[in-house]
Amino acid sequence: MERQAINFVIQASACDLMKMAMERINQTLERMFPFDFKIRPTPIRPVYFILQIHDELIFEIETSSRTNEIIKTIQYEMERNDQIHLSLPVQIKSGDNWDSMISIV
Repeated sequence: MERQAINFVIQASACDLMKMAMERINQTLERMFPFDFKIRPTPIRPVYFILQIHDELIFEIETSSRTNEIIKTIQYEMERNDQIHLSLPVQIKSGDNWDSMISIV
């Protein structure tokens, strides 16, 4: 029971950090690309949040002149944390499917 109690605190904290990062990313992307539908990437909003799996966020990003800016923004918001003063490194990968993913940052 003690191990489960300790594990619960760790997992709940990780979940809170992920939720806060997702909200920061959403707010930042809203400022970067206002007034557009969020249903898929478009020329106006070339980034679309698809899925969260545990500690991973999956985005579809159209190749554009702002692609690097979008990637850096997502990385910055994921690594940023105001509640704790720890470095939370983020690995960014890109690919057409999960089998072809390569690190880009």
